[in-house]
Amino acid sequence: REGMGALLAHSMGLGKTLTAISLIDALLTSAPLREAARAGGVAGFRTVLVVAPATVLQNWCGEAEKWSERAKMSYFYYHVKAEQPLKKRIATLREWARDGGVAVIGYEALLALVKGKAREQAVPLLQQPGPDLIVLDEGHRIKNMQSKQHAALAAVRTRRRVILTGTPLQNNLNEYHAMVDFVRPALLGTVPEFRNRFVAPITNGNTLDASAADVRLSRQRMAVLHDLVQPLLRRRTAEILRQALPPKREIALSCRLAPVQRSLYSTFLEHAKAASGASVRGLLGGYQTMQQIFNHPATLYRCVDAKGAAGSKREASGYDSMDDFVVEEDDTSGSEGDDSGGDQISHHTHLFHDDEQIATSFSQAELSELWSLRDEAPRPSAELLAEPEARHQSGRGGGGGGACCGAAGAWRRRRRRS
Repeated sequence: REGMGALLAHSMGLGKTLTAISLIDALLTSAPLREAARAGGVAGFRTVLVVAPATVLQNWCGEAEKWSERAKMSYFYYHVKAEQPLKKRIATLREWARDGGVAVIGYEALLALVKGKAREQAVPLLQQPGPDLIVLDEGHRIKNMQSKQHAALAAVRTRRRVILTGTPLQNNLNEYHAMVDFVRPALLGTVPEFRNRFVAPITNGNTLDASAADVRLSRQRMAVLHDLVQPLLRRRTAEILRQALPPKREIALSCRLAPVQRSLYSTFLEHAKAASGASVRGLLGGYQTMQQIFNHPATLYRCVDAKGAAGSKREASGYDSMDDFVVEEDDTSGSEGDDSGGDQISHHTHLFHDDEQIATSFSQAELSELWSLRDEAPRPSAELLAEPEARHQSGRGGGGGGACCGAAGAWRRRRRRS
């Protein structure tokens, strides 16, 4: 319906991006809507604008490309990249507005277009007539109605709006009002009206010293608010997956360090104990150094060489307790050589299910270093993230497989034991 909006508030990993892509495809390929668009009717769908954080733009474009190939979509996705020259971004928007399709842009890139030097060129493309639908991914970012991002989005003229968010209510009801007001203007009234009608009584009724009358009024106003937003809000949590997916089983394994790792670790601990003072910066730096030792000593040497330091250790200072990072095991079964002993130093990782998938974490620099150790050329980060996503798609358990920002974990598979 014209002038209507919706708030898709599914928890992370439940497929908000795919749901939005399916909605967009249905609207753009609907025969009645397509005929209405050709006739110039207000109900026609030709253009869709997707605004997302920069961290998930790549995921959006990847998902769109994958499903467009499978569904043989008759329209195009246009990625307006912030790093492109200004003329290129304007040309991409102009082509999208002329030919129709889906334009994907970041919040910051949109702000730069409507508030920057190219405003006179960009704003008409977003207002005359403007997109038929706008989709905001991670829509809780517009929680402040006075922010520049909210002002940039207000400059886009559109009749239909959809917000995707895994956390519709984060800190307070005022932020909730900002999202609801974006998809359905004036539904909850102005900000002062909303505060007087809902925020104040609901907050007062949830204090420790609230009277019975305050509690009763608070519950009444919460029920009224729920009824108002129910038609436009679709909330789903990971609870709906518990009946379909097996529970996740986690087993912690103690992995013996190699001799060179043991030597580096011991040297680092001795140096840390000798350091005086306490510093949060030193604590975090020391944790990162130990991660490098655990993953592979080559990553530590690489960081040291990059800083022009000598030796095989990095300085650290100010630790409250180094015992927080040390896991000691007395079990020496299966040990080899001279590594046996009661003071075994161990490093933990996680094992999921029976196919022995070990999860760990590496930075981009560390990944490049490990590829070189394997005699292989470094691979693009997008390829590294997409490969495990596809490989382990069917093996996920627990409460969903993704994160709000579409981040993918780095996995490596070990062979099954025969």
